[in-house]
Amino acid sequence: MWVYDVETFQFLSVNNAAIVKYGYSLEEFLGMTIKDIRPPEDCAALEENVKAVSEGRDEAGVWRHSLKSGEIIHVDIIGHTVLHHGRPAELISARDVTRHVHAEQRMREALAREQSARRASDALARQFQVMFDNIPGMFLVFSPENFDVIAVSDAYLAAMHIKRADAVGQNLFTILPPQPSDTRHSDLQASFARVMATGNPDLLEIQKFMLPDQNERLWVLTSKPVEGPDQRQLFLILQIQDVTTAIDGQDCGKKASDFEVAKLNLVT
Repeated sequence: MWVYDVETFQFLSVNNAAIVKYGYSLEEFLGMTIKDIRPPEDCAALEENVKAVSEGRDEAGVWRHSLKSGEIIHVDIIGHTVLHHGRPAELISARDVTRHVHAEQRMREALAREQSARRASDALARQFQVMFDNIPGMFLVFSPENFDVIAVSDAYLAAMHIKRADAVGQNLFTILPPQPSDTRHSDLQASFARVMATGNPDLLEIQKFMLPDQNERLWVLTSKPVEGPDQRQLFLILQIQDVTTAIDGQDCGKKASDFEVAKLNLVT
């Protein structure tokens, strides 16, 4: 706490807590004005605030103060007008709220980053949807954090007999068809984990899926990461190729050949 002259801004009295906090001796304080403990660029606003001081309590709010060390802190200022040896003065109570201010700044910065990332994600999702509208094949784009579907191709919707509104925003595993031999999609989950750990595409060879029309299909699945400017994985793309015909409907020699071509196409 301290008392200062509202006309000259001179310190008139300072308590021990302020001496310890700010690093100045009592003699140094009494040779200073309240402008001397503020960044120069804040002094004009200080003068306007002091001019507006009326009798009684003044909740001046949060201000920046500079310590003798040069460190800038944030303090919440409450003043009370007083007479000090007959001169108009103000008794100031200053509470250090630096941690709170910095925490709020970090929160605002984090929120701004999140909003920026969300806008970028939404824009990318729209781009994916436009791309899927023009490229044949089964694709799904989803979040690597919660597996929520961001975009989906028409070919996948047709294969699953669902509408886009029933897929986008849903958890990926709720819109994938069941696998008779792997009811928990554990192989696919392991593939996603490898992509997220390495940042590289991962090919999952022939997997059996039971589609809604009760037809068993053989799929080859490739998972690929999509990174943002900060190298963070924004999305994963799941590309699905149905190789049922290649495996079941042709002779053994051609099966192998077609499957190798399918693998090559997926990887490249």
